[in-house]
Amino acid sequence: MKFVFDLDGTLCFDGMTMSKELQEVLLTAPKYGHEIIFATARSYRDCLSILEGELKKLTVVLA
Repeated sequence: MKFVFDLDGTLCFDGMTMSKELQEVLLTAPKYGHEIIFATARSYRDCLSILEGELKKLTVVLA
């Protein structure tokens, strides 16, 4: 199953990074056959400041 999440105001607040707990959950999902996709109106460069470590390897849709 594919899961698409908006970054700002959904997974991240005040332009901050995601909580460590949330990051762990998002990185565990692909191990069970799920695809995690992030959607954002940010530029790709700005996304990289939010997505840390292995999260950068997941799909990002820029609008």
